[in-house]
Amino acid sequence: MYGLEVRSQIRLPLPRSINRTGRADLSIELDDSARTTPNGTPHAEAVCLEPCHAGGAYSRIWRQADGAWIWHDAVGLLHISPDAKRVRVHRRDGCDPGALNMQLLGPVAGFALHQRGFPCLHASAVVTARGAVAFLGWPGDGKSTMLAMHLAQGARLLGDDVLPIELREGEACARSGLPVVKLWPASVRGALAIDRELPRLNAQHDKRLLVLEDGTGTTSGPTPLSALYVLDRYDPVASGSRAVSSTPLAPRAALAVLLTHTYRREYLRPEEVARLLPVYARLASTVPVRALRYPSGFEFQQAVREHIRLDAEVQAA
Repeated sequence: MYGLEVRSQIRLPLPRSINRTGRADLSIELDDSARTTPNGTPHAEAVCLEPCHAGGAYSRIWRQADGAWIWHDAVGLLHISPDAKRVRVHRRDGCDPGALNMQLLGPVAGFALHQRGFPCLHASAVVTARGAVAFLGWPGDGKSTMLAMHLAQGARLLGDDVLPIELREGEACARSGLPVVKLWPASVRGALAIDRELPRLNAQHDKRLLVLEDGTGTTSGPTPLSALYVLDRYDPVASGSRAVSSTPLAPRAALAVLLTHTYRREYLRPEEVARLLPVYARLASTVPVRALRYPSGFEFQQAVREHIRLDAEVQAA
């Protein structure tokens, strides 16, 4: 999982290791002892404006001397040790297995990677014939849909949602993610042309978890990035345009975008965010960061893919 060998007492949609080292980089353990939420003010919380929560919090994180505590109302309480090598799961009664998987594969894994020196972007990424490409954007901008469009045309999955960055001499790489994609049902049908029902990912959101079992697996090992695209999807009817365009971001703007789209940035302390600055500055100086403006609608996906392909050829030249 993201380059880490995981030993878990909870079944996760991950491939079994065939080259076990005998040790676990991350251990996930069940702890059914009663545990109350920590005292004190949470470091951050997430609220839901839908009728199910009516503006109330559905998730909170506490940063304390004994590690981080993440509470999720559909899961219970999760504890991450200070060295980010051990996760203890205190399940609530009626724990939602899909929501638990989402927390472990997303927020928990992303936080652990941050703490272990691998900054994570909130991005989706694929590996094409012209290199690895990542897509950044706000929820609803189409990151996972863009990824699915490329998978349907033969690209390989590099990662969805959590993209750990690893800087190597002379290049910036992304660590391979999980063989799963989180998509809205319409994206499954429109981008991947899959006409079947998929299990719910969690109780709060209506996305589906698509486990890739047809050979469209993840890449192995860190993969050099060739481009980062910041998505700007627009309504072609309201704008009267169907054009696809991309423009390079200046270094300062690129740095601001990378900080903005840091995965679960709200979980980090100010000094931890500050440590991201030199990493992102090097990333932005090594990999082109471009704003991609494109029309909303599956009927435009071929034009979008063709634009990205031609853009990659221009950058390579």
